[in-house]
Amino acid sequence: MMKFLAIICFLVFPLFLNAQTFIEMMYPSDAQIILLEVKDSAEADICIYKTNAKKEYRDWDLMWNFKKGGFSNFSVYIAKNISELTISAENSWTEKETVYPCHGKVYFVKNKEERGYVIEAFRLEGIMRVKKTKSN
Repeated sequence: MMKFLAIICFLVFPLFLNAQTFIEMMYPSDAQIILLEVKDSAEADICIYKTNAKKEYRDWDLMWNFKKGGFSNFSVYIAKNISELTISAENSWTEKETVYPCHGKVYFVKNKEERGYVIEAFRLEGIMRVKKTKSN
């Protein structure tokens, strides 16, 4: 049975490797990437375009697909306010107040041509860097 599951995983997993799919987590402790959503693109490190078009999110060019469940490449927590990144001792499994570091500031654009890195040297660990900047 284990061999069968391993074969299925081996065949199915590559289908998701060349897509930039995300599942939004409810708590920062559950996410691989923690971002702070800002209200102005000038404050952001990166501008992302949300899409459901498979051709767009397969390009790995700052066009992300957010899924409700299933397989995804990344789990992300998007805080609307910096205070969301502090978990009180009463709400923590460790019973200690925990402050989660923000990996960057994100702004979601409505037009895919506006996506790009605001700060050219910005990197999200584990996500392939694309050469697109806001000036391109």
